[in-house]
Amino acid sequence: QNAKDDRFIPVLIAIQEKVDHASMLETIEYCTRIYEEFRLLPTVLIISIKGSSSLEDREGFSADDDSFLVQLKCSFWAQKCFLFFPDSVQTTDATNVSVPAFIKLCQFMSDPDKTLCFSYNFETQAICLACEVTIGKDRLQ
Repeated sequence: QNAKDDRFIPVLIAIQEKVDHASMLETIEYCTRIYEEFRLLPTVLIISIKGSSSLEDREGFSADDDSFLVQLKCSFWAQKCFLFFPDSVQTTDATNVSVPAFIKLCQFMSDPDKTLCFSYNFETQAICLACEVTIGKDRLQ
């Protein structure tokens, strides 16, 4: 798309084993590359696989009580940055409760029992995500 188009907003989705200083610096580096390419700061979603952040300074985090996403201060490197931790969503046994698709997607992406394969077609600018899920015997019961 044309980067000068107001409708174009780069989005970075980072799936991290854990959220720590090293992974955050890596995410900021990706944001820098996006800015260099498009001259726009991206909106960032970081999906953590291992639960809560191991960052010591949680001063930069904020969350609404009803939100499953934690917002991170990021004014110099992203438009907005959201963190998803698998343990931030209350799970219930009730099957009649409707769960928004975005929450389900984040839960699926944070599930460690899968292998993801990404590909990018430069001609069509299409991104493809293939997933192989491994189900253990304990999850089949």
